[in-house]
Amino acid sequence: MARSLPQPHVIYLTRHGESVGNVKKIFLDPEEDVLSKSGELQVELLGKYLSREKITRVYSSDYPRAIQTANAIVRHSANMVQLDVKTDVRLRERNIGVFEGKSYREAIEGLLKSGGGDLMAFNPEGAEKMKDVGARMNSFFKEVCLDLDKSEREQEVVVIVSHSFALIKLVDTLTKSGTYRLAHWDQNRGYKLLRNASFIKISVGSLEDNVEDLSTLPGQRKLDFLNLHETEHLRGLVENDTLVKFTQTSSEAKAFSGCIQS
Repeated sequence: MARSLPQPHVIYLTRHGESVGNVKKIFLDPEEDVLSKSGELQVELLGKYLSREKITRVYSSDYPRAIQTANAIVRHSANMVQLDVKTDVRLRERNIGVFEGKSYREAIEGLLKSGGGDLMAFNPEGAEKMKDVGARMNSFFKEVCLDLDKSEREQEVVVIVSHSFALIKLVDTLTKSGTYRLAHWDQNRGYKLLRNASFIKISVGSLEDNVEDLSTLPGQRKLDFLNLHETEHLRGLVENDTLVKFTQTSSEAKAFSGCIQS
């Protein structure tokens, strides 16, 4: 008779709301980049949408735009659990090096001049390497999963607020590591930049060790992608996402939306 496995926990990978830097299309100093007026509205809608969930934990990058987003989620939470936002530097956006303070257009021109078309492989001078971004994000995700294993709650609902490049690199790392059994993962739909205040919803469960199934490793987890890039809660606001809209309309920037390659 098969063992009864615990109920999967739920994790929301969430991008912060629109920031002033997004509006100006500039990589601002992350300590100065706060939510725009539109971003403030986005995170209120996000918080109201997530209030249907019994959220038990909220983690955030320590950058202001992410903390503002996390605080909105906590403020709208209907759960009786006392929620505090826990910040972690591993959830920060990628350091863009020499392009900090520069425009998106300048960064894209730099990418094209480098002869590359793969944004994930683009390493400007002084920038953090994407593999290092993936390593720190994955380290955080694993730590959360191990902590959930010790939870006495039947099910936890966790919200992680981070940034577009950091989150897509985390997803890239999770889906290619071989550590997890994937369900409902769609590479074409899932592997792209996250819009402001959108989320990817994942259930994280355990797989029963099966000696007859060599593809199941001891202690392996199952990641079920329940929602990919959900924006329903943003209604008519989604088309105003500055970063995504910029990459779709600027002729030279079209590489930006197509250069995240598998």
